[in-house]
Amino acid sequence: MKKKIIYLLCLLMIVSTALVGCGGGEEAAAPEATAEKPITLKIAGQFPTDNPASIAVESLKAYVEEKSEGRLILEHYPANQLGDANLVFEGIMDGSVDMGLLYNSSQYDPMIEINSLPYLVTNTEEIKKVYSEGSNYYNIYSDIFSNLGVKILGIHTDGLIGVHTMEEPKDHADFTKDKQVLIRTPAVDVYSMTAKDMGFQTVTISFADLYTSMQTGVCKGSIGQTAIGTYTAFRDVAKYYIPYRAFVECLDYMINEDTWNSLPADLQEILQDGINIEVQKQFANVDKLEAEYSAKLEEAGIKILPVTDEERQEMAEYIRTNTWPKLYDKLGKDVMDQIMEDLK
Repeated sequence: MKKKIIYLLCLLMIVSTALVGCGGGEEAAAPEATAEKPITLKIAGQFPTDNPASIAVESLKAYVEEKSEGRLILEHYPANQLGDANLVFEGIMDGSVDMGLLYNSSQYDPMIEINSLPYLVTNTEEIKKVYSEGSNYYNIYSDIFSNLGVKILGIHTDGLIGVHTMEEPKDHADFTKDKQVLIRTPAVDVYSMTAKDMGFQTVTISFADLYTSMQTGVCKGSIGQTAIGTYTAFRDVAKYYIPYRAFVECLDYMINEDTWNSLPADLQEILQDGINIEVQKQFANVDKLEAEYSAKLEEAGIKILPVTDEERQEMAEYIRTNTWPKLYDKLGKDVMDQIMEDLK
């Protein structure tokens, strides 16, 4: 009898252990964080420390560490210190990098190219409508990344994108003419399509290699930077800047989903609140920053080639008519139509 009781107790212990191991018990609690033993997250960036995106991360870092009373620490790695955007994004997917503020290419899902629709918006009011949490764009975009194990926490809009070059393009404001300049595009089909439809020759080069490529003559310029990005990263090699305002420079605050889910709820709230503050500050500052950095470009000896509102509008209509249909099979006309609903 005694042996039978011992046997039953042992059996009960084995079953209980198995249930817990298979998820039969309660979910593991989030790790505790204290000032003496804080949670530290690595956040990667693409731009030099004087770029507004890098400055925003430093502001976020200060906010988070103050509000959490030192329980959550952000280690900031700007200027591609952890690798280019594609490499860092892989790290965020697999959890070796916790967070990033990056421009994302479509390497892992072609639908990511909705972040680069040319002439989707024409002013800062429209930027805020499309790229704010709760918009059709934001919901579709967030779902794409969730399928990759990445959570979008906010979108930093760095302004409207032009072209910078080392040689003056021919007929720069006439989209029907060959510009006779080879420019770099990111590994995003929509950028290449748009640049070609604007009359440029194109070559795909990673952002991390762009400066050296211009220095060595591999390319003579780039589409993909705002006045801010041109000044902070390329003012020593660029000679001309053309404010086409063809795309919105969107950088995504993102975090590995498992990392996010492991954070205590109050630290999640602090981190999200801090990002929301930086996103809203950027929305409010887009026009001011564009004017400020355009002036800095001229002070640095870079000639700004003018594009009138009428010329820009003609180009926008041309791109929407000729370039957008090429994207319907890839991105889905229904998806693009949903995004356009954000502007109504």
